[in-house]
Amino acid sequence: MKKIHYLLLLVTVLITRANAQQKSFDQPVQLKSCNIQIAANGYLATTVIEMEFYNPQNKEVEGYRTFQLDNGQVITDFQLELNGKYREGSIDERWKAIRAYSQIVGKRIDPAILQMDYQDHYSLRIYPIAARGSRKIKFTISQVMTPEPGGFTYRLPLEFQDSVKFISLTAEVTGVGQLPGFTKGLINSLPFHWEKGHASFDWEAMNIRLNKPIEFVLADSPNKQQICVAKASGKNAFLLNLRPDIDRYYSTVVNNLVVYWDVSRSSVNRDRKKELDYLKQYIIDNQVKTATIHLFNGQLIRSIQYSAGSYSFTRVCDYLYEHAASGATRYDVLDMTRVKADAILLFSDGIASWGSRKIISPTVPMTCVVSGGPVNYQALQRFTAGNGGSIIHLGLITALQAVKRPANPKIIYMGIFLPGIQ
Repeated sequence: MKKIHYLLLLVTVLITRANAQQKSFDQPVQLKSCNIQIAANGYLATTVIEMEFYNPQNKEVEGYRTFQLDNGQVITDFQLELNGKYREGSIDERWKAIRAYSQIVGKRIDPAILQMDYQDHYSLRIYPIAARGSRKIKFTISQVMTPEPGGFTYRLPLEFQDSVKFISLTAEVTGVGQLPGFTKGLINSLPFHWEKGHASFDWEAMNIRLNKPIEFVLADSPNKQQICVAKASGKNAFLLNLRPDIDRYYSTVVNNLVVYWDVSRSSVNRDRKKELDYLKQYIIDNQVKTATIHLFNGQLIRSIQYSAGSYSFTRVCDYLYEHAASGATRYDVLDMTRVKADAILLFSDGIASWGSRKIISPTVPMTCVVSGGPVNYQALQRFTAGNGGSIIHLGLITALQAVKRPANPKIIYMGIFLPGIQ
């Protein structure tokens, strides 16, 4: 089956018999109750949510609700309650599921469909919900905990504007060295219960509006090991996290700079003015003494030598800005492996029109600067691999903000494998 990354759809259809009644579609229904169970181990989290939807109308309707998940959260299971028991759904492609749902509704039997409308935004339809009646659904969310400054964050968006009559929340966190804490959102002052490395939380409320997220943080202390052990396919598996209390970057002095400036036809899609603002600010902030600028497309067109104090760098920028865009892009005309400099800047979109597609990463720290148009991030990542470089998108931040970021190469932590341990 062909994977669709931007419209990954989780669609579930559940079937049973129902009495024939007049149908009313896409009707808003009230969230009557909500039960949330969270199980986390410091790296992975599984959330099971049970929701009961109430139909306030005096007629049978198709219930409709929308909701949102956090980035990285994936629905892995969906169930509909039928006669007091939950029935499993199935995952299918969007067009197949919508067609099946429509056919089932036409036959007057019960379906439910849950689909991703677009990234992290979902819609739910349940048919039928009897007049003044309710139906329950249950779904499971799997995710990797989000690493943020200070620890790993769990976040469950709740954007229901109506009040729920009853909500219960249970959270179990294992394998952590410190007590988790709620940071903000729906719950921000109640503590977890702590016992022998196991944290738990139980909470109930009535007549409360679920319009704020549930969010807590597992603290990540420097030089402190965090180990999580779990069963996987009948075998023990473990995850180890250790954040050394050392700098993430090592200092460098950029006396000599090499710049590669792409003047191919596709460069018309770039914001040259913003790129040149970044280049000028980079030279000022790093007190660059000498810079060599190579203009290229399908070939190396020209090289410009600049020394601090010899003349204004603005003259170089004016020349680069006014240079005509022409030809295709070819990276194999650039021999970056022999560069003798303290840093390299590449202004290009990463799209090679012809020539060898093989990219050999230079040993000198390299920063790839993009500013607009289509970008081949995979190619640019190969340029920065192993040398501590990075990719900067000037369409997301200003040139000054980009220069003020840590421009020093990242320290790369190597894995240590002990003999005799498998």
